[in-house]
Amino acid sequence: MNTSWNNFVHEQAMIWEQTVLAWITNNHDHPVLVVKYEDVKKNTESELRRILDFLQVPYSSSRLKEVVVRGYHMYRRKHSESFDHYTPGQRDTVMSAIHRVSKHLKDNGLLELVNVLLYLHDI
Repeated sequence: MNTSWNNFVHEQAMIWEQTVLAWITNNHDHPVLVVKYEDVKKNTESELRRILDFLQVPYSSSRLKEVVVRGYHMYRRKHSESFDHYTPGQRDTVMSAIHRVSKHLKDNGLLELVNVLLYLHDI
């Protein structure tokens, strides 16, 4: 096992968790919009509309449709569908961080608990 990759995954999961929790905890004066990756992936156009409306950014329907049609696929790395970057232990680390953040969001009325397994399927 690559120790450096394992350490990196663990460290980044903890940094992500701490950053999100600190932001949620210290951001009571501003409105919050929770955006889930899997929702953007499934319903790109409606989620982009929701984000732009929340941010009060003007947009045209034609420009938005153009963005959705072009998508982000051209920018993604190509790899086989069976390639998995994570060991079971690394997945557990990431799942635990996501679960703790999701619980905090739910406890604060910001989000129903994220379906962690569905989310991790796309990592």
